[in-house]
Amino acid sequence: MDTTAHFHFGLNNFGPSALRDRVDYITRTGAYQDRDDLVAVESGNLPAWALSAKMFWDAVEQRETGNAADSFILAVPRNLSPEAVTRLRERFGQTLAQGRPYTLAEHCDVARDYEESRHFHALVSPRTLDSVNRSEALFFARYRPKHPRAGGGEHART
Repeated sequence: MDTTAHFHFGLNNFGPSALRDRVDYITRTGAYQDRDDLVAVESGNLPAWALSAKMFWDAVEQRETGNAADSFILAVPRNLSPEAVTRLRERFGQTLAQGRPYTLAEHCDVARDYEESRHFHALVSPRTLDSVNRSEALFFARYRPKHPRAGGGEHART
């Protein structure tokens, strides 16, 4: 058994047309519901109008016109304890999100060498949350730096 800590990190951007499939893939819903490698799914920093992550990502798909989400993947080193993997997952989500809406999933499947292959997928909205409680429609409007209450959430730079 190889106990070397391998590291892999990747970043992609998804437009609204590709977002639904990506959400389904990482959360193992829709066409991917028969896969049995899902360990955990968590979402955070959702706007008040979004009662669930599904509701948020559906709205992103319908309302965003440019970059709808940043998609991250992180391979977990095999030599980490289960507790360390949980802490890493929590920190990974918090670090990536930085106040933006996100969904993170942990998958564990079998690699070519028949050992466990744990990895995290995260989707992070480019829109930041602030103290303004916006409606769904306003959340996706153009950001207005001089009048933040009259515009949408600001796009973060990844």
